[in-house]
Formats: sequence, C-alpha cells, structure tokens
Amino acid sequence: MWCRDKFNDVCSKIKEQGEFHGYPIYSKEELYEKIADEIHIPKERIKKWTQQGSKGPRNPEDLKAIEELFGISFWNYSDYQSPYNSCSDFSKKSIQKCYQIIKKYLQSWDLENESRLVKMVGKIDKLRVSIPPDIYKKIQKFITEEIDPLTYDYENIFSAMYNEEYGFFDEDHVFHIKDEKEFNQMLGEYLKVVHNVETRLDEFAMKELSPVILET
Repeated sequence: MWCRDKFNDVCSKIKEQGEFHGYPIYSKEELYEKIADEIHIPKERIKKWTQQGSKGPRNPEDLKAIEELFGISFWNYSDYQSPYNSCSDFSKKSIQKCYQIIKKYLQSWDLENESRLVKMVGKIDKLRVSIPPDIYKKIQKFITEEIDPLTYDYENIFSAMYNEEYGFFDEDHVFHIKDEKEFNQMLGEYLKVVHNVETRLDEFAMKELSPVILET
C-alpha cells in the first residue's frame, strides 16, 4: 500500500529544510518539479501521489525510482506475505524485463501484426526459466486476456475506429479514411484503447510484480 502520509511528511520536511540534493527548495511546487526532472515523469503525476485516496505510482519503475531518489521506502508490505523470499536479483530483473517488454510492445502502431505478437511472447518465454512459476503463470494470463485480443480480435477491440463517420469499407473489406481530420479522430480512438490496456498493465504490475521485484 502507498504510504501517502509518509511521502507528504518527507516532502514537507524537505521544504522546511529548503534544500534537496544540493538544490534550493522554496516550495513544494519546486520540489515536485525537481523530483519530476530527476526521475523523468510529469510533475502532475507526482502531485497526484500526495492527494487523499491516492494509490501512488501505478507501475514498479516509478515506485523504484522515487524510493531510490529519496532512499526511503514509501510502500508498505507489512500485510503482504511473499512466497518468493528466496527470489534472486536475477529473477527480479527477469520479472521486471517482462513488464518492460509488454510495455514497449503496447507502444507499437502495429498491434494487429501477429508475427510481432509471437516475437514478443517469445522474448518473455526465454525468461521463463528464471521466473517463479506462479508469477510466470500470472504474466501469461495477463497476456492471454489483455494482449492477445488486440491482435486476434483487432477489429472488435478497435471497432470505434471503423465508424462510418471516419470512412467506409470497400467490397474487399478495406477501410478507406475520408480525410486527415478523420484520420486524427481514428488515431484518438486507437490511443484510447491502448491507454486502457496500459493502465491495466500498470495495475497488474503494482499488484502482482512489484511486491516481488522490490522485496529486500
């Protein structure tokens, strides 16, 4: 669980001290800007972590970056009983690599390409030997439920793109876009679907992968 109060308290103390990593700090806004520069994420995302009800970073990379920057743990694992206490650093890196592979795959503009999906799954399969079986099964399950449909059920998943408002199908079932304006609208529909899957990936990573990757 994200320790929002702890994070806010540390930020308040830094503001009172007026210095962070050698840089003068006169307000929390300046601190958030400095943190954003250091770990290369938007300042607004950091500010959200301070708000009531925030669940903190949505992916393990952001959480690891913020904890390494401060040298403090902001995630409470006291209620989590890890079955992977003997998980090696090599295994943790392999788990994190799986997350990065899927994340990078979702940034593609070619999700309907089956050969790319097979190649991505192949990369993850090569890491299988170094990942605890239960964790690997969870990664496979996520791919089957969330990633595979983007390729094998592409037309239904991205059906909002093929609205007659944007264009039309010809007799060969090839979709023709009316003009650049409609293309940009279609692009927005595409990005909306991918963003939703990315959000679920980050939530999956925080729930299932982070406790293993970040355990000491």
